Amino acid sequence: MRHFLRNCLEFIKSLGDVHLKENQRVAVTKKMLREGLIRLLRAKELDKIHINELCREAGINRATFYRHYKTPRDVLQELESELIRQLIPLTKTPGDIREAQKMLEATCTYIYDHADVAKILFRCNSDESLMLGLNEFYRQFLKIWKKERPSTPMDEAATRIVIAGVGGGAYCLLRQWILEDIPKTPSEISSILCSVLRWPLPAELLEQDNK
Repeated sequence: MRHFLRNCLEFIKSLGDVHLKENQRVAVTKKMLREGLIRLLRAKELDKIHINELCREAGINRATFYRHYKTPRDVLQELESELIRQLIPLTKTPGDIREAQKMLEATCTYIYDHADVAKILFRCNSDESLMLGLNEFYRQFLKIWKKERPSTPMDEAATRIVIAGVGGGAYCLLRQWILEDIPKTPSEISSILCSVLRWPLPAELLEQDNK
């Protein structure tokens, strides 16, 4: 009986090892395809990249590619999703304005550290999630501001318009910073972004906050 149980445990462990190795192989395959796509996108447009070309660049055969993706755009979208997934912890709901400013700098730092990927996403217009994330961040920013300054004269309709306008402006600022390699540090860019985020608020409230 003990021999039987030991064999069962060894078999279960072997299944776990096989599953782990398979996951590792999938991770390596996807990493090679993402890196291959990044290299190709430095020289040509996404729509001009064919599956055969991507497979050659990544050192992956077509059958393996089709096990995970249908088109090169799927690889790019997964790349975007991974970037956003890494950014989410940096943009959790802030507790106050100062924390929001720190989170904004952390976000700028992350984008700067991954500028090669961010540049490709910006250039391919595959970054809608980033714009939506900035809009949500600004929504939280305004919510905190209203909580700290209950007299803020801004109704719901005005708030929605401001979120769309300012969030889009912040996105364009980040996009230009990365695409044009503007020589500004993440700290400097986050300070500029903070100014952009605060711009639509009434001047008297800004004066109160600066005191």
